[in-house]
Amino acid sequence: MEALVNRLSELDPDVGGAVRIIAFFDPLVRAGVGFATLVRATAGLAGCPVALLADGAESEVRDGGAPGKRSGEAPVVLSGARVGTVWLERPGGPLPLDEVLLERLALAAAAVWERGGAPVSMTDPALVELVIAEETGEPARARALSLLGLAPGTPLRAFAVGLPADGTGGGGLPAEALATLARRLGGRAAHLGDVGVVLARGGTLAEVATGAPRAEPPTGGPLARSLEAGSFTGVPAGGPPARSPEAGPLTEVPAGVLLGAGPVMSAARADESWRRARVALRFAGPGRPFVDHAELGALAVLADVPRDILAANPDVAAVAALPDSDRETLAAFCARGSLRAAATELHLHHTSVAKRLRNVEARLGLRLERPDDLLRAHLAVVAHGLLS
Repeated sequence: MEALVNRLSELDPDVGGAVRIIAFFDPLVRAGVGFATLVRATAGLAGCPVALLADGAESEVRDGGAPGKRSGEAPVVLSGARVGTVWLERPGGPLPLDEVLLERLALAAAAVWERGGAPVSMTDPALVELVIAEETGEPARARALSLLGLAPGTPLRAFAVGLPADGTGGGGLPAEALATLARRLGGRAAHLGDVGVVLARGGTLAEVATGAPRAEPPTGGPLARSLEAGSFTGVPAGGPPARSPEAGPLTEVPAGVLLGAGPVMSAARADESWRRARVALRFAGPGRPFVDHAELGALAVLADVPRDILAANPDVAAVAALPDSDRETLAAFCARGSLRAAATELHLHHTSVAKRLRNVEARLGLRLERPDDLLRAHLAVVAHGLLS
């Protein structure tokens, strides 16, 4: 075969390349590989992201980062009927042999399909639940990870997705909102009751969102930039942002969705990342829609305090009794640390914020310029958020 390829290459380089592509897929099919291995191997050969999608499935089997623009595609045909699609996402456009590569990939996918059935949807809630459940044994978790195209040692980050307690998101987490976040993060997603879960490959938050290599700076859209900043509000540590309709991170995420992020861990420990992501989600709210568990620090301890104890605390009860506008103002002041920064966030004049805070001090019996009283107020605001 090698001698034939060399001879054909002398006559026509494209013919020799086509034969090499054909020879590449045959051993994979004979070895009985699964869809994830087939797609991963093809991505290595093509040097670009590759994906396979079963007709009617919600998510694809892919390798090579977050979804991008298709540069070429081919149907997967089984017994004369189209059952799915394979495609390449080559940034610079198709290359001369991409058509041959896609044809052979589609044929190989059909062979794998016929042998083992349709590829498992990445959004299969049963598999995702097995991966993140604490009681799942190691062998069962490893098998579920394999069916999702992940190895136990793959760096993974769990995201918990929810809606505000005030019901602004409507009747339950919309499927399209979860699907949008899964696409942006390049992960596997599923509904688990009223909460959504997204499992994304590890790295920094910006790397998870963009698929960028660790050594490169984040180059993604508003979601990626806001993730890197640690907040969907896009507010850097030094102060409030310059608001712009084009630059606002919420232009690329569903409005009203809350997100909690667990730490990057091996896929075999996805249950631990998921548990922390759920804790982070409890600290999220309309004024802080994204929370990274790693940034909670000592505040995460509050999540372990029983609800009845939190509710019975006098400071928490006093915050709960505040008018919504005053409570919102207090939360902004505690989070931003200055009157003017809070005023900018709330789109109010700083004198209006000062007036509200004086009312808050009278209702709580605290002096917010005193560090201990400010700490009490901040803890009470956070605890009230946990109760809701």
